[in-house]
Amino acid sequence: MSDFLEKAVMAHNLWKGKLRDAIVSGNTPDESTTRADNSCDLGKWLYGEGAQYSGKSEYQEVMTCHKSFHQSAAEVVKLIKAGKKDDAAKSLDQGDFAKCSISCVLAIGKLKKIHP
Repeated sequence: MSDFLEKAVMAHNLWKGKLRDAIVSGNTPDESTTRADNSCDLGKWLYGEGAQYSGKSEYQEVMTCHKSFHQSAAEVVKLIKAGKKDDAAKSLDQGDFAKCSISCVLAIGKLKKIHP
């Protein structure tokens, strides 16, 4: 599980670059797909096999942070589409997306500790 969760951290870290590229190019990912917290590998795991940990507070924290992460990523997409590229960049660097991203990574780290 530890390797899987480490890959999940890396995959979610890639979102920042993907969204930064979208700010520059205007080529944004689909907002509703981005918002879905059950489409990425971590989301599929959380709602599938990982649900065996649902009684653990660490799992619940990842669920909450992961959902917030995808919502904040979708909000960045929305800002880009609205032409508010400066606001999108602020969210990535120090705003809601940045906070959600850090929270998600920290929560995944806690989950890794209960089942290395």
